[in-house]
Amino acid sequence: DPSSFIGEGLWASVDGGESFTSAAGLPDGLNILDIAFDPQVRDRLLVASHLGLYQSVDGGSSWTCVLPGESVGGLVWHPEYKGAVLASHGLSAWVSMDGGESWADLGEHVHGSARPDGGGSMSSGIELSSDGQTLYIGSGVMGAKRGQLRWSLVHPTD
Repeated sequence: DPSSFIGEGLWASVDGGESFTSAAGLPDGLNILDIAFDPQVRDRLLVASHLGLYQSVDGGSSWTCVLPGESVGGLVWHPEYKGAVLASHGLSAWVSMDGGESWADLGEHVHGSARPDGGGSMSSGIELSSDGQTLYIGSGVMGAKRGQLRWSLVHPTD
């Protein structure tokens, strides 16, 4: 239940960790689950939380909720495709090709076979290999052909 999470929000230090200030513009009590700066666009960052996915294009001075009401666990920018970012959600993921402005659910391409009883779990882990060929998320491993952002589930027995 996402409403049972209480967080301290997002804090930033501009003096090497000597002091911290709370980031303005995010909801009070926000439980931050991941933070990811765009490696190709200065001042664009995403914050994953239990209440949604938030984007800043000005280094954290202001925020827009781009996936409201969704508990987002982890974030990873694609190493080759400018603006391509993935966000984990349960045993699924979303992909954005425009730096987080719009999102598509990878749906059945990611989840559906993790547990035989149909139960799910919250995954906060999502990562791409350095060449962008393999997407790791939750309890599944996805593989992609070079030049494509499509994945299929690779079972440990495959």
